[in-house]
Amino acid sequence: MDPLSPPYLDADADDGPLAAVRARNGVVPFQSRDELDALLDWCTTTVSRPDPSARADRAGRADRADRADRVKVRIVTGPGGAGKTHLLAELTAQLAADGWYTGFLRDELPQASLDWLGTVVAPVAIAVDYAEAAREADILRLARAVRDKPGGPARLLLGARALSAWWSEDVRPALRDDGLPAPANPAVELPVRHPSPARVFRRAQTAFATAARRTNPSTPLPPPPTHGSWTTLDLVMLAWLDVHADGGLPTSRPALYDEILTHELGYWTRAFRRRFGERVPATSVLRAAGASVTLLAPTAARLGAALEQVAALDQAGQQRSEIHKIIGRMLPVDPADGSLAIRPDPVGDHLAVSVFRADQAALVRHLTHADEQERLRACVTLSRAADDTTPDAVQDLADAAVAQVDGLWRPALTVATAQGGPFLPALVRLAQSPATPLPLADLARDLPLGHATLRPLALAAALHVNNEGAGATTADEQSAAARAQALGIYAIRLADAGRRLEALHTAQKAADLYRQLADANPAAFLPNLAGSLNTLAAFLSNAGQRPEALHTAQESANLRRQLADANPAAFLPDLAISLNNLAIFLADAGQRPEALHTAQESA
Repeated sequence: MDPLSPPYLDADADDGPLAAVRARNGVVPFQSRDELDALLDWCTTTVSRPDPSARADRAGRADRADRADRVKVRIVTGPGGAGKTHLLAELTAQLAADGWYTGFLRDELPQASLDWLGTVVAPVAIAVDYAEAAREADILRLARAVRDKPGGPARLLLGARALSAWWSEDVRPALRDDGLPAPANPAVELPVRHPSPARVFRRAQTAFATAARRTNPSTPLPPPPTHGSWTTLDLVMLAWLDVHADGGLPTSRPALYDEILTHELGYWTRAFRRRFGERVPATSVLRAAGASVTLLAPTAARLGAALEQVAALDQAGQQRSEIHKIIGRMLPVDPADGSLAIRPDPVGDHLAVSVFRADQAALVRHLTHADEQERLRACVTLSRAADDTTPDAVQDLADAAVAQVDGLWRPALTVATAQGGPFLPALVRLAQSPATPLPLADLARDLPLGHATLRPLALAAALHVNNEGAGATTADEQSAAARAQALGIYAIRLADAGRRLEALHTAQKAADLYRQLADANPAAFLPNLAGSLNTLAAFLSNAGQRPEALHTAQESANLRRQLADANPAAFLPDLAISLNNLAIFLADAGQRPEALHTAQESA
């Protein structure tokens, strides 16, 4: 399989309104904008590299410069419908015309396909759409595959709604660890409103009128919607309606999506009648089926399983099979991951939220019977819909989903980690629930420190674990150790959230409890006491209590020195950490010679 799908896809002019407005079908030509010119320049401009004949001691720098120039990353961001996909398609199409190997990356490629990309001699430009939708592994595997390619450069072009944790916490650090360029803000941000809206509207009018062999209407650019601005996609859909529909144009985005969906479902109905006669399903049945497929984005092989959860089809008998056949033909397979859904996304998301907000039981039923990949895609769909539709309605759906669907918290956490969205507060509320299914102790301990997106969930988990143990007895060693561990983790999470005084108070309680345990059983708990004192010293310093911090850091270092003397392999790394912190506190106290000596010992 070719690892890339082409920039533009083959489209049939009779495929219906949603096929006509999809960017990669290319029915409407691209309307030039400055961002395209800037990206073309960025792709084709190279930096100067050291002379290959440079001295041997400069060879490493020359190699790093060559690699940094060979692989570059740019991210095109913007709200749904702003034109990201069309910009990436046009950019890669123009580069292909100049001899580049280009296209959109397919999902979950075998390593052999990625390795092949690393052998392409021609320059390559690879678009990765929906980069924030849990595609971090694909991006990293791609970057590693092309970093040492021969010949021309490799340009990685990512499309995403926004720069968020998927980039700052996951992809960027991994790229930097691999020695690949990963700028802090590589985004080309597209605004909601196209810079030339009237030209977009006129160009789309002409394209649709020509395809339909109709007179090109002279309708001027519609006024802005009742709220916000028309996106590029909105303007294209308005132009399609202007050519194909009677009456005035919609004046709000929800009304626009409803009307374009009415025409799309009308197209489905006509196709149904041509194939199966007059036994046509009601529009409500088609809406429910469309929402089902859009929520789960199943593959063609799983389409029937998704439709089995549509209650409106329970009494439809033969129509279930017929609708399966029609939807399988109406909805093209996504070239990246093989999924089916109503697209463009803002339209499909609007339908899914409209249907499931009126029937949350149907949402729960669909997710309960979905496979793991469909659950992940459903979480992506709802997170994306929070940007496209009513956020409060989507939040209600996310809350219901994680609370009522067993195990959904796992894909919900995956999506929330990458992009935040409605599943983060839903998971926080689930963590606060008395009968929560979340593994709170594991989350409190293992969620990465400093992860801005996950910080509220980590704190909620640590608080719940801490409160659970607050009333428990600490008379026996096991329960006391569990209580001390919970206090220590909660203190760290409080500090991560900026609640320094509470963190200090809690860390002091953890250290006191570990001291009692170490007095009774030094062999088991001296390492814990030393670690808790090291943490407490840092919190004391942050609170401005520097003498106390120095004293506590000295005690931690002394304990760890004892432990390292007895077992160097196990405890020398911990001793180095305590000595490094102690050196900092000695320097802060003006004891420079002692600080220097301690720093040298830590090294």
